[in-house]
Amino acid sequence: MKSFKLSFLVFVLAVFSVLPNSVLALDLRTGSQVGINPDEEVTGNLYLAGGQSKIEGQVDGDVSLIASETNITGIVEKDLTLAGGHINIAGEIKGDLRIVGGEVFVRGKVHGDTVVVSGNVHIEDTAELVGDLLVVGGKVYISTPINNYAKIVSGHVTINGPINGQSEITTQQLVLGEHAEVNGNIRYFSPTKLQQSLSAVINGDVQYNQISSFQDSNIFKKVVLSFINFWILLRFVTTLLLAFLLVFMFRVFSQRVNDYGIEHFGQSLVTGLLSIILVPVISLILFVSLIGFPLSVLLVLSFIFIITISSAVAGIILGTLIHRLIKKADHTEINFQNTTIGVIILTVLQFVPVLGEITRLVFLVVAIGAIVNYLYQGIRFRKGF
Repeated sequence: MKSFKLSFLVFVLAVFSVLPNSVLALDLRTGSQVGINPDEEVTGNLYLAGGQSKIEGQVDGDVSLIASETNITGIVEKDLTLAGGHINIAGEIKGDLRIVGGEVFVRGKVHGDTVVVSGNVHIEDTAELVGDLLVVGGKVYISTPINNYAKIVSGHVTINGPINGQSEITTQQLVLGEHAEVNGNIRYFSPTKLQQSLSAVINGDVQYNQISSFQDSNIFKKVVLSFINFWILLRFVTTLLLAFLLVFMFRVFSQRVNDYGIEHFGQSLVTGLLSIILVPVISLILFVSLIGFPLSVLLVLSFIFIITISSAVAGIILGTLIHRLIKKADHTEINFQNTTIGVIILTVLQFVPVLGEITRLVFLVVAIGAIVNYLYQGIRFRKGF
């Protein structure tokens, strides 16, 4: 965990150091269907958020993507980070590939490392993985050659291609299919020995380590920790993307919420605490009432929306507050640079025991209180965003 803290700090400092250039080169696209066409080339970083997404052209920078269904057949010159339901990677990724998904298919070429956390993972024979592989999934099927280091944690693993490097596998059941060829080393942890097809070939070393249950392996604990670290990084990126949307697309809303949160910090804190306590209670009371049921649903959905954007709003408030204190200014217009500082600090605070978590929680509650007040004022006086 200490090494991850250091890596994360280096990462966010690197993000901040190149922020002005990144913002200028940023391409953000949202909608029910988003992406780039086969003849299109994007210079700089690309951010996609929508129902269905596709990349058929070329992106010269990093790609961050959130969608229910994703199809990548084009070229990404740098890293690809995405989250979604059904994901198909059939193009070429020249950096690292990081995925959190439901059903994932990797059919293309990945020059960097591949990290996948998914329900089911299919790495097919058309795929080419140049870097290392880390997979956490329910069922994992690998048909392509694995030439470097691979670490897999899954309920069921099927290897149906060459293993030329070193692999560590923790699973309930390991299967070597008819096209499996072990030329490197496999070290696996499982309650039972592997199942081997008659046509599978083992030229290398296969080490079996029996465990009484899936959770008993230290490898499992290490990979789960890696997943948590990756999830923290993914949450940081998505919070930053959400903050960008708020600052640039909902600027009036964000500015007013920010100003109220800073100028009425204590009141926002109390409002946030009361909202967290009272909204579930009021929703439950309305829910059991036939007349109040629609209002209950509306209240719950509204509060889910507030919780969803609260981390980004907290970053805006913290970043602007720090800027005010440093510059000794009475008022500061929100901007993405200050917001990024706020989001980075909020993310780093979760690594600080007790005091850091308390501070982070306070700003999140203040953000909730400021949003609730803004919505209340908007309903009361019919103010627009």
